[in-house]
This record gives sequence, C-alpha cells and structure tokens, in this order.
Amino acid sequence: MTAPADQLTDPKTVGSLEDAGDAGTLSNSKQQTRMSWMALTLVLSNLGLGTLALVGWLEFGSTASALGYLRGDRHIPDAYSKSFGTAPAGQTRTVEFRLTNFTGHPVTVVGFKSSCTCASASKLPIAIPPAATVPLQVDVRIKANQALSFQISEDVRLYTDDLQLRSPILKVTGQLSR
Repeated sequence: MTAPADQLTDPKTVGSLEDAGDAGTLSNSKQQTRMSWMALTLVLSNLGLGTLALVGWLEFGSTASALGYLRGDRHIPDAYSKSFGTAPAGQTRTVEFRLTNFTGHPVTVVGFKSSCTCASASKLPIAIPPAATVPLQVDVRIKANQALSFQISEDVRLYTDDLQLRSPILKVTGQLSR
C-alpha cells in the first residue's frame, strides 16, 4: 500500500509510516523465528523416529519385528510375510520362517491354523528356548483349483503352549506359473 504524495512529505505521517514498516519487519522476524522452531521440531522428531527404527532393527532384526514386539508378540518371526516365488499347479513349495523367543522361558509351537488346507507346518511341535531362534518350515501345496488365480496368499496362525502370548499370523505368498 502506498501513501498519497502529501502524506510522504508530512513529518508526522512519515514517522508513522516508518513505525508501521518496523512493525511489519518485527512481524516477519517473529514468523521467521516460528518457522525456524517448526523446522527444528520436525528435524528432531524425524531423528527420534529414525533412532527408534534403528534400535528396533538392531535388537529385533527388522522394524516389523520390533513393531510386533510392541504389539505383544514374544515369539517373533524374521518376517511376517514370505514368498515362495513362482510354482505350477500340483507342486509343493516350502518357505522357512525363523522364530525368535523373546520371553524369559521356553515356548513350544504346538500347532497352527491355516486359511486353507494347502498349507502345513512340518516338524511340529517346535521348542524355542529363551532368547533362541529356530526355523519353522511352512509347506504350501499348489492345488489345481488355485489355477484360476495367479496370486496365492495364505495365512498361518501359530499356537503355543503359553496361552498368555499373542499368536502371530504369518503370510505365505506366491505366484502360479502356467
């Protein structure tokens, strides 16, 4: 906004216009300070989240496993989802999960429930000592009626002898080849 020419020569008006300009500069200074604090807060929060992710990855092997621990899982797989790749109908593929026991006592995987009859877990029951990691193999038999779909995805829920523990759900995926 510009002032009329007669106001620019009046000393009273010039002083008030300069004060108004200083007030605008002060306002800009406050905005810059606020923006600096917001940027600093954003950087520090991202550093904090990055540090949490790094600690989770170092302690549990992956951020997904660390999140599983926070959810209440105490026997945690190396990954919650694995793929067997590509297979034709009629074949069986095996996927190996590695389960770690984060409780202070032994846990035994006594069984599982699958989203279909095509999945089975071999060598059950499996005892997992405290702070130990053991393999769990899940076999998926590609049935002929699955030939209608190119994508295969099966859920496997593990059951243990410790009823206080959450039962993790593992996902086995793959693709049907023709």
